[in-house]
Amino acid sequence: SGSYNAKYFTDPSLPNHTIYAPKTPVQNQKLPLIVWGNGACGTDGAGFSNFLTEIASYGFMVIANGNPKKAWGSAGVIQLTQAINWAEKGAAAGKFGEVDATKIGAAGQSCGGVEAYSASINDPRVKVIGIYNTGVIDPGRRWMLKELKQPVGYFYGGAADFSQKYIEQDYKDILPGHPAMMSIAPTGGHFGTYFEAKGGKYGKISVAWWKWQLQGDESSKALFFNKSSELYADGWKINTSHWKQ
Repeated sequence: SGSYNAKYFTDPSLPNHTIYAPKTPVQNQKLPLIVWGNGACGTDGAGFSNFLTEIASYGFMVIANGNPKKAWGSAGVIQLTQAINWAEKGAAAGKFGEVDATKIGAAGQSCGGVEAYSASINDPRVKVIGIYNTGVIDPGRRWMLKELKQPVGYFYGGAADFSQKYIEQDYKDILPGHPAMMSIAPTGGHFGTYFEAKGGKYGKISVAWWKWQLQGDESSKALFFNKSSELYADGWKINTSHWKQ
C-alpha cells in the first residue's frame, strides 16, 4: 500500500537470501535496509512475502534469510550479517536501489527474532531492532539484554502467543532508560497476521515502526503515542513506558 510497487528478487551475488525492494529502482534516494530472520529460523525467503513486500513498498530494502524456493532448512545468524555485508558493499551495484548503510535494522519472527538479537548485539551497523513473537528463551543468554545499544520494538499476539512471557520478561529486564516499545496485538496469537494481504495489522504497525525509526517520519512516531491513533483503533495495546520522547 506504499508509494512504490514492490516485489521480491533473487541475485546470484546473494544466493541464500530473498531481496524485497521497489520493482523499479528508486532514483536519487537511498533505501534504509532491514534484514529479516524467518519464523523457525527457516530458509523460505518468500514465507513472509505479504508482510515484507508491504514494508518494501514504503521505500525500504528488506533482505530475508533463504531463497524463495521453499526448500526447508535452518538459517543462521551469519546470514543476517551476510545480507548487511552485501548491502554495504554496493548491493549488486545498486541493481535493486542504493542502500543507506547508516540506516539498518535487524528483525525477525519467533526463532528469527532471536537471530536478530544475536546479529545486532555486536554489530554497530544495526541501528534498530524489531522482535516479533519471541524473546530470549535461553536463560544462559539473557545477558544480551544488558548489552543492547539499539532501540527495540517488540510485537506479539497477547495471551494466545506462547512467546508472551519471554517478551514481557525481556521488556522488564532491559536496562532502565533503554528505548524500547512493546506492542500487543488483539488477535492472531503466535502467527500474527503476516500471511494476510499486506501483512494485516502486523504489516500496518510495522510500516509505522520502520518509517519512524529508519526514515525519521514524525507522523508515524505519533501513531504510537497518540492513543486515538489508528493503531490503537486496530486494537493494539502499546506500552511506551521505556521510551522517553
